[in-house]
Amino acid sequence: MLVDKVFINWIGPTFLGVERNGVSRAFTLEEGQVVPPEFKEGDEVELHLHGDPMAAMWGIEKSKGYYSFKHLASGKEFKTWHRAEAYTLDPLPEPKDAPKK
Repeated sequence: MLVDKVFINWIGPTFLGVERNGVSRAFTLEEGQVVPPEFKEGDEVELHLHGDPMAAMWGIEKSKGYYSFKHLASGKEFKTWHRAEAYTLDPLPEPKDAPKK
């Protein structure tokens, strides 16, 4: 499903950032994953969502869902996987001063 056309506003070793109308969003890269060289800051890309309805039941770590980015100038496509976002859902550790149960 096409979400929108967005602009790449930064590329880092662990994230790809896009922007539309002043709103930025970061997409996590998996370990060892790199953004193709065709993708440069300022380039326009189509952002597509490919959801996985089973992720709600089996967990994001096993999700087959992803976002795809189609570079409009070259036609090259690139994916970021939903499972790469699993770290954001890890439970926080108990505070050191928490009462013992």
